[in-house]
Amino acid sequence: MKCAAACDSDIMMELNGKTANAKRLFAVMGLCAKQNDEVKFTITGSNEEADCAKLKEFCEQNF
Repeated sequence: MKCAAACDSDIMMELNGKTANAKRLFAVMGLCAKQNDEVKFTITGSNEEADCAKLKEFCEQNF
């Protein structure tokens, strides 16, 4: 969540038809993601490509 909060773009997460703002802890927790779940990220904004690269790097290093 800290990685998403540092981004200028809007970042949404989707799991099993539910969406959550990746910058809001309780929204992310509400997705109830578990190990090996596939989560989809949607990134929109003026800096979306750079923010996508940051988020991708974070996920690769931490998950």
